[in-house]
Amino acid sequence: MNFALGFLAGFVAAAALATLWLLGRQRGSARSLSEVRAYLEEFLSGKGNPYDWDDFLSISVRDPYLDSIRNRTNRLQGDYPPVEPGHWCSLEGEHILRGFIEELKQHEVSAAQGCTPKGEQVVDGNPH
Repeated sequence: MNFALGFLAGFVAAAALATLWLLGRQRGSARSLSEVRAYLEEFLSGKGNPYDWDDFLSISVRDPYLDSIRNRTNRLQGDYPPVEPGHWCSLEGEHILRGFIEELKQHEVSAAQGCTPKGEQVVDGNPH
């Protein structure tokens, strides 16, 4: 009987600790503005590793703004499908990616100046 109670108490404690750990853990990668911009630039130039591109599209980013860039990028292939074999998206989709790069560059400049266009706080070079 004591063994069963001890086992049950240990199980409940382990479950509680696991739950606290999962709730406290931040999800996604901690990418910076410049890292996200580099993924896009390397992809467009053809210099990027296809596995890196897949990771970029598949793994969420902790920063909501940067994750929105990732999500918008992810939708481009479906919204602007490639017209030539071996391409990821159409030329119009690539043009939109270049726009994302310019948007990120503007945020980098604002972050370097300690402000953002939306008046967000800058932490570790990322707007929050």
